[in-house]
Amino acid sequence: MTMNSNGNKSILIVEDQPMVANALKMILKIDGYDVTTASNGPEALEVYQPGKFGLIFTDYKMPGMSGHEVAETIRSRDAKQRIILITAYSDLAQHDNRSVNVDFVLEKPWSVEGLRAAITKVMSAEAGAGKS
Repeated sequence: MTMNSNGNKSILIVEDQPMVANALKMILKIDGYDVTTASNGPEALEVYQPGKFGLIFTDYKMPGMSGHEVAETIRSRDAKQRIILITAYSDLAQHDNRSVNVDFVLEKPWSVEGLRAAITKVMSAEAGAGKS
């Protein structure tokens, strides 16, 4: 299990598709993380508090509020928050000028190994230095 420098093993998943959110949650719980889920951006922002989560996963394309908007709002509250953007639209997501607000872009479909590698990369890098 990878943790941030504060030992925080809590993860927030922001995903509008319940099957995807549940799959992520199951894998992360198996790996020993405490997982909170939110089905949209506003719900995520209600539960988010600086320092509460070691890592945030957010879907790119969600109704109402995109993953980039979620990341931008969270980074305005805590510039060091580690964020992984999950997307099936990686070309669009990576070339969006708001990608500076995420540490890593994980493409769908992702594998368990790819998910774990993304976590390791983001959590072992300085905030902002792990962008891919």
